[in-house]
Amino acid sequence: MKTLETLSKGETLLTSVRKVNGGKFQIEIAEMVENPNAKVNVASLLNAGDERFAQSNGKPRRAWQSATPEGLMLIGLDVNKLSFANVNGKEVAPVNMLNPTLGGERLHVRLVDSYEPSYEGQAPKQVIDKDGGKTFFISGGKYIYQSTQIVCGTVEHSIIKSDERVKQGARVASVSSASALNA
Repeated sequence: MKTLETLSKGETLLTSVRKVNGGKFQIEIAEMVENPNAKVNVASLLNAGDERFAQSNGKPRRAWQSATPEGLMLIGLDVNKLSFANVNGKEVAPVNMLNPTLGGERLHVRLVDSYEPSYEGQAPKQVIDKDGGKTFFISGGKYIYQSTQIVCGTVEHSIIKSDERVKQGARVASVSSASALNA
């Protein structure tokens, strides 16, 4: 059985179904997404087979979507046959369905970048440094925010290429949300 830990590039995993309000459910999809703006690690390529130079695949990206029981049937899930358990106060059923489809087309995680947060309190796109600090991605003096969506068929990511990275606490000129992050 495929899990988040064994997921490979090119694979999509419907990890779980969670009960939410109104008799609905929420599915979680995970996928190893390749960033088209990522730089090639030449050392990794020239030292193929040497694990010391292996380039990390990173972590799977996740997206969530609410659905009715009838909608879940369209992807082959019967909620009456799922085994729900209490996980941190939420009713969740593990699924681990590899490469789920809807209407004959594969489900994928789509990355969508913007200069505005998609919800209140959303943190800008970031990486956690080895020292535990955060480094934020900037483009044109503005923080980049990233959200995810579940889509069918061919996926086209909307990724803003960063031209700078800023450590948490550093000042960024002309960014309206900088004061909130640097306070």
